[in-house]
Amino acid sequence: MKTNCRRALAVTLRWGGLFLFYVLIIVALGACAGSASFLIFGKLFLPELSFQELAIKGLRVGAILAGVWAGGLSIVLCFMRGKKERDATRKEATP
Repeated sequence: MKTNCRRALAVTLRWGGLFLFYVLIIVALGACAGSASFLIFGKLFLPELSFQELAIKGLRVGAILAGVWAGGLSIVLCFMRGKKERDATRKEATP
C-alpha cells in the first residue's frame, strides 16, 4: 500500500512539474518574442518611447499574451508526451 502511494505521488509530481516547466518555457518565449517585436516595430508606432521602454513594454505584453495560451498548450503537450510514453511501453510489452 505504501509503495502505491509513493508511486502515485511521484507520478503526480512528475506530471505537475512537467506542466509547470512547459508553462514557464512558453511564457518566457512569449516574453522574448514580445520584446523583440516591440524593439523592431515599436519605433514605427510608438516613436516617443525609448528602446528600454519598448523592451519592457514588449516583455509585459508578450508574457501576458503567452500566458493566455500557456496553460492549454501545456496540457496538450503533456497529453502528447503521455500518449507517446504509453505507446512505447505497450510496444515493449507486446511480443
